[in-house]
Amino acid sequence: MIRLISGDAIAEFDLVGAEPKRWFAGGKERLWTPSPEYWWPNIAPNLFPICGAVRDAAIQVDGKSYPMPIHGFAPTTPFELVEKSEDLAVFRLEDHAATRKHYPFGFRLDVVYTLSAHALREELVVTNTGDVVLPYAVGTHPGFATGVLEQNTWKLRFDEQEADKVPTIATGGIFTSETRGVPFEGKDLPLSSEIFAPGAFCFLDAASRGVDLVDDKGGGVRVTLEDMPHIVLWTKPGAPYVCIEGWTGHGDPVGFDGDLKDKPSMRFLDPGAAATHAAAYTIL
Repeated sequence: MIRLISGDAIAEFDLVGAEPKRWFAGGKERLWTPSPEYWWPNIAPNLFPICGAVRDAAIQVDGKSYPMPIHGFAPTTPFELVEKSEDLAVFRLEDHAATRKHYPFGFRLDVVYTLSAHALREELVVTNTGDVVLPYAVGTHPGFATGVLEQNTWKLRFDEQEADKVPTIATGGIFTSETRGVPFEGKDLPLSSEIFAPGAFCFLDAASRGVDLVDDKGGGVRVTLEDMPHIVLWTKPGAPYVCIEGWTGHGDPVGFDGDLKDKPSMRFLDPGAAATHAAAYTIL
């Protein structure tokens, strides 16, 4: 486990997935403690080279099929620690034989964490190290500790007024053309297990760049996203966490069976080019 310290704040990371496993700040554990009953063993995985699910758990590239798990292979792949100081760590994943069985491209994914007393910042830097255009998506998926929602008073406050309907997601994570309502109260979304029973809320091309997770005393965490236009909210009913996720891409729409380059909401990098996407988590 890789540990960062800044004042009283502590953050710990696993080399597998470059995943945050602990963030202690402001006297509290801010990330949930995993339980086999809910989403085991994930806490805050990083998503690459897709976000969400693809049809039949496979992508198509130039007429060939490649197996692709939900949210890609990054969450379960070991990274290398390439830089470390007291309050900064840089993890790196580069293509190799195992990744090319899923994704036949040259790439480098650097995940950069910077810890301060009141915030944890995460940058995902994608570089095309190959000689063809690189299609990709990245995302963050932190599970913030809330306790069981029915036993606590939590709400999400968006910076801007968001649409009151989101896509309905079918079994297997495929996006349908149907929508379901979001029980907003102005810019606030009161949280309960019940509202998540049908699945995640996916705000595609959200108006907000920031979302506050707040309790009835005004404490909590602010999530600010940079160049990740989709905001996704998810928990398992009864679980003691809420995920506030930033995605650049999203799951396949119903009926899509095309090449990865034609998949909606993918990003593209020319050979040698790089792009940075970021999320900052700040205690309130």
